Amino acid sequence: MLPEKDQKKLMNAMEKLAENPYAGKSSNNLNGYAIT
Repeated sequence: MLPEKDQKKLMNAMEKLAENPYAGKSSNNLNGYAIT
């Protein structure tokens, strides 16, 4: 299990990707796709 703060970061990233699947592919690459 991840620490709670990291879980929240991951949840936020996944919510953003759910809203806009292409948002993470450019500037947000490290915060979004690299985690999964």
